[in-house]
Amino acid sequence: MLFLRHAVKWLMRCVTVVLITCFSLAAVANGVDVVSPLFKSYSVPLRKIIKFAPTKIPSSDDPNSGINWKQEEYLRYSSKAPLNFSDKYTLFKTGCGTDCLEFCLIDRTTGVVYPGMSFNQLFPPDYKGHKGFKFHRSSRLLVVYHAGLGEPVFVDYYVWDGVKFILLKTEKIHE
Repeated sequence: MLFLRHAVKWLMRCVTVVLITCFSLAAVANGVDVVSPLFKSYSVPLRKIIKFAPTKIPSSDDPNSGINWKQEEYLRYSSKAPLNFSDKYTLFKTGCGTDCLEFCLIDRTTGVVYPGMSFNQLFPPDYKGHKGFKFHRSSRLLVVYHAGLGEPVFVDYYVWDGVKFILLKTEKIHE
């Protein structure tokens, strides 16, 4: 009798998973937005860092550094930039040209700089929504709004895994 009870519970869990998967796939196939990632879904506990480690600025001469000369220059003035991403990081934004925005992460406990990405910021004149980056100190989620000349506006959702950003989802939000 006990075995039968466990078998029924297991079967009900399997049916639930199959139904949720089917409804999610049907929604995606019909163009219905499946829930976008939330900051609280990738929350991190906050701690106090008494003293920041000195920023270890990579050389822009090294092609493997992922840092260009402009970021290298701006990083020289990054020592007082506050913690603002995933507990112990400073997401450090710089411009990379006309209507371009790039960033890197500075680990304030080690001083290591992780190169980020660059994004076009040529939004259509009639677009009135979010622009640039959205992020929180208490979350590993990075939301990026971007558009190129004559292109639609997209929002990308990335999660930081401690070494690199992983793209979770891209949505087109404006034509």
